[in-house]
Amino acid sequence: MPADHVHRHARSFSSQVDTTVYALHFPSQGRCLQRTLWGGDYSENWEWWNKLDAIDTTRHAGSEPG
Repeated sequence: MPADHVHRHARSFSSQVDTTVYALHFPSQGRCLQRTLWGGDYSENWEWWNKLDAIDTTRHAGSEPG
């Protein structure tokens, strides 16, 4: 778990894996949202920074695109 001053405050990311992963968001109501991240993806100001709850290597069939 990241330090409290970083958790949900970091707005950039860099995917350094050679596989597709899925960023997941579990809202308090409604279905899970997922966003696909490919190896080498990078963002200095990722619009999903405050939604990231988990990362998985398996697509979640019951999730909606995020």
